[in-house]
Amino acid sequence: IAAVWLALVLNLQTVHADMVYNVGRQFDDQNQPLLALPFYDKAVELAPTEDHYRLVIGRGCLNAVSGLADSTQREALLVRGESAFRAGQARQPLNTDHTAGLARLYRTWAAVTDDSRRRLERAALASAYYQRATTLSPILPALWNEWAALSFQLLGNSDAAQSRIDRSRALDPELEQTRQLQRDLDVWRDTHSRPR
Repeated sequence: IAAVWLALVLNLQTVHADMVYNVGRQFDDQNQPLLALPFYDKAVELAPTEDHYRLVIGRGCLNAVSGLADSTQREALLVRGESAFRAGQARQPLNTDHTAGLARLYRTWAAVTDDSRRRLERAALASAYYQRATTLSPILPALWNEWAALSFQLLGNSDAAQSRIDRSRALDPELEQTRQLQRDLDVWRDTHSRPR
């Protein structure tokens, strides 16, 4: 009887967590990630072993950062997102989403950082996480494209960017995102090769 009762309680908590998550997702879908985050937190509270809810907290934090001008709020959200992605990764280390989430988070953090040393450190962290993510899921051209963009936009390495674009193109020759990224890289090279 105790085992049946425990199974019932756990199943009901999971269902409740999904319901709460879906309410939060409605806010996210309306581009209001700050309103979604409390619902995601509650979903984690109800189903603490479910790594997906930590993933959406991390994504929600990243989405919210883009609309904030206050650097203190941005920093707090990035720290929170980092914690959520790391917790999810600890539970599911082979899930590419958590690793890619950390790569995106550090890329975003680097882009909004004023201190050049810290910007470079965070960009290097992002690159390391992109390397792990593409090792876990080497057939996702979007990851190779994100890594390529980081390589030239924040790290100034056009050769690494070209190599990653070539890898993406080999995976999906028709992907418009890759073509656009190649054009962006060509413009970047042209701009950075001109004498000053």
